[in-house]
Amino acid sequence: MGGRVLAAFLFTIEHARITGIEIVMEPARLAELDVKIDRS
Repeated sequence: MGGRVLAAFLFTIEHARITGIEIVMEPARLAELDVKIDRS
């Protein structure tokens, strides 16, 4: 929103299957992530 990341979905993948999903919305934790936004 407005170029700001408000949430991130973190997927755990094991043996080509998604085994966990974590939703991060805490600003301090989001700031630690290396987020790339594709605007195409």
